Parts: sequence; structure tokens; C-alpha cells
Amino acid sequence: RAKKVSIKRGPGDHFQARRIAALYERALSRFSDDSRLWLDYVSYLKKTNQPKAVGRVLARACRANATSLEPWLAAARWELKDRGNATAARRLLQRALRFNGEKHELWSHYIAFELSYVDRLRKRSVA
Repeated sequence: RAKKVSIKRGPGDHFQARRIAALYERALSRFSDDSRLWLDYVSYLKKTNQPKAVGRVLARACRANATSLEPWLAAARWELKDRGNATAARRLLQRALRFNGEKHELWSHYIAFELSYVDRLRKRSVA
């Protein structure tokens, strides 16, 4: 947005981002079981271009909400789409299946991931 409106970035922008992150951390210490809050924090970190923090927060979200699907799927999606690491995405989905093996939605996401991965390998071998 700053580029569109041609707003100059100043030295205070870093402190503003740290302040907002501290507010998220404070809220998460109180409401750690709220997966929507975790994902909002992750989207803020993505928007402010903090990939290391995104990985750490997604790992903490998966630990705090092991039986919820949203953090696991968001972490796997981030690994696959943003980082391009299919092995780590597969590992996350398999770990999620250990905790939530009875949830059909997770199985459908895992199968879709494997099918897309095989399709990508097939296209790569043809080219």
C-alpha cells in the first residue's frame, strides 16, 4: 500500500510492526486455543514480510491446536506454495493425520496433495 500511495517508509515502521506483533502475542497467551487468531497473526506476518516468524508461529499454532485442522492446513499450504517445499508439506499433513486421523476433510486434503504432487512429477518427467 505504501508503494501505491507513495508514502515514504520511516524508521518508526519497524517499531509499529513489533508493537502489533507484541499485541498478537499477548492475545495468544490468553486465547491460545483460538485458531482464527493464530491465522490472523500469520496473515499479518506474511503481509509484513517476516517469513521466519511465519514458520515459528505456524509451528506454535499446530502445537497449541493439535486437534484443529486450520493451523495444520495453513502450515502445509505455506510450506508448499510459499516456500516450495513439498516434503515438509507432506510431513506436516502426515503429522496432522496422526492427531486427527478420523477427520475426513483432512484425508481429502492429503489425498489431493499427493495427487497434485504425482501430477507435477509426471509433468516434470515428460518435459
